[in-house]
Amino acid sequence: MPPAPADSDAVVVSGSAARQGAFVAALQSADVTVPVVLTPQATSPAFGTALADANGSLSGTFVSAGVATDDARALTSDEQGRAMSAFLGGVRVLADDPDAQNLTADQPFSAVAWAADSRSHDAVVALVRAVGSARSDDPSDVTDALATLRLDAGDGIAGPALDFRQQQALRTDATVLAASSQTLGLRPATAEPTASLVWFQDSTAR
Repeated sequence: MPPAPADSDAVVVSGSAARQGAFVAALQSADVTVPVVLTPQATSPAFGTALADANGSLSGTFVSAGVATDDARALTSDEQGRAMSAFLGGVRVLADDPDAQNLTADQPFSAVAWAADSRSHDAVVALVRAVGSARSDDPSDVTDALATLRLDAGDGIAGPALDFRQQQALRTDATVLAASSQTLGLRPATAEPTASLVWFQDSTAR
């Protein structure tokens, strides 16, 4: 891989979370030290895992665009901050249950609690709410019911409110996100180090 031009201010990387992680590791091995701008897929836990698996460093300067839905949101005192804090509290409780397993039932939940994602959680909550509203598990009934729902923290949503009555359910404006490898202490401690990044709203961005 050729190095970035000397006058480059940043490198933009696009693709799946895993592909971006592997590519960033390659950039690092080529001594590319400018900030790396990533597409929103990189805010998935899979990015950090892929970066570490390719012997990359989590301590690089990574920025992306999107909505703040990560652990750092729990440090705020508004409704969404409290909802995120409750979600992470649930993650800790479930991780303490020795009988709890991951979705595919091949690992204890405690082994994957570091990767529990609020967006996946909210998608499941939305589906459950739609099934309850439809009083049916028929796909067409559930789809029709989902299209009438507006869900927020009071409905169990950990992230921003979702309004499925609109063509775009997520109504929150995107912002600049920056990554940190610093552990916030909001998730269960693990015996092995994890390849996790925390994405937070970059208040210095304009």
